[in-house]
Amino acid sequence: GQKIWRSGIVTDLLYYFTIPILNQFARIAFLVAGSNLIFYGQPKDQLADYFINGFGPLSQMPLWVQIAVMFLISDFLLYWIHRFFHSSSAWKYHAIHHSSE
Repeated sequence: GQKIWRSGIVTDLLYYFTIPILNQFARIAFLVAGSNLIFYGQPKDQLADYFINGFGPLSQMPLWVQIAVMFLISDFLLYWIHRFFHSSSAWKYHAIHHSSE
């Protein structure tokens, strides 16, 4: 007898559609910030070369190794980011993820 609007479906739908958008903006912001840290004061050509040809030892490895390394790094980071969201300081923002009935 519970109305659909009170069952949490609206909250779940808002969470489902807004979190990916916010994540995309955060990734872009971190990419820009990281690029600025690496290439601060360098010519724009060097930044373009970084994104076209790669940078560092990872760019010299075979593609399948690059994919494996990136998978492991991203999985490691996502695990610890999720653990952080379970801490007392971030739980109130993350609790909605676990509140679906």
